[in-house]
This record gives sequence, structure tokens and C-alpha cells, in this order.
Amino acid sequence: MIGSRPESLGSQTTLTDNSVPMEDLRKLAGLWVAQSADGSHIIAHAKDLVELDRRVIEAGENPEEVFLLRVADSNMVFSGAEFQ
Repeated sequence: MIGSRPESLGSQTTLTDNSVPMEDLRKLAGLWVAQSADGSHIIAHAKDLVELDRRVIEAGENPEEVFLLRVADSNMVFSGAEFQ
């Protein structure tokens, strides 16, 4: 069991002690972010998932083994369109 991964409960996510600080994530508002599996550091960030996937691979990581999130900004509406 990986105790340092974010723990999900319904639509809420609780970050653990070694997670990337929220101040660092706020700087990436509006972007997709790939974090390490343990949540301790940011691997890459990009405007869309295609570019993020490329950057994760360039960083030497497996895109299927990272934690993905989209950092909301004040004008953002989530629709799931990026996953089509």
C-alpha cells in the first residue's frame, strides 16, 4: 500500500503530508499537471493532455503511473471534453 498517495473519498481528495503544496499548484492554474505517484513532486504540466503526455515521457516517467489533475482557474468549467 502506498500511504503517501492522495486519498479519494467521493468527489473530495485529501492531500497527504508530502504532497505538493497548494501554493505551487495555484501557480499552474488552468493547466493539466502530472504528479509523482506518491504526490511529492510535479513531473510536468501543460495546457492539454496530449502535450502533458509528451512531457511526462520526456521526463522519463510512465504516463500510466502518474497522478493527473487539472488545476482550476476562476474562469474554468469542467466538462470532460479533454478525455474524448
